[in-house]
Amino acid sequence: MSALNLILLIDDSDADNFYHKMIIGRSGISSETQSLEGSLDGYSYLLKSISLEDNSQYPMPQVIFLDINMPAMNGFELLSKFRELPDPYQRKNGLKIFMLTGSLNPDDRARATEQYADLVTGFRIKPLTETIIQEIAREYFSA
Repeated sequence: MSALNLILLIDDSDADNFYHKMIIGRSGISSETQSLEGSLDGYSYLLKSISLEDNSQYPMPQVIFLDINMPAMNGFELLSKFRELPDPYQRKNGLKIFMLTGSLNPDDRARATEQYADLVTGFRIKPLTETIIQEIAREYFSA
């Protein structure tokens, strides 16, 4: 059922990345899942993915699962910087970003879905489950 070429996990927790990568693998929705340990690595990857003419080493994912609470730059700060990136090859089109967080703060959900509504497709509470993956696949990637 591999509908996606690449899912990107951006989270500073090795344990969460390991577990979520396993769940995504079990779902069969993506032929590849990459995890990046933190927002700075995530931003660097996305910058290269969008700005390089030949981005074969940094392909644009179809889905990003983004944590909120990370050191150096939180998920919202990463979104703000990503929003400002020029997109000369129109690679942001079709990208689905889901905040995947342990935060139960309703302000975080509101901020993600209101202030970043142009970028954030959804808001999910950790851990990622096969049910969540299947729901996303049905809603956004069914033919």
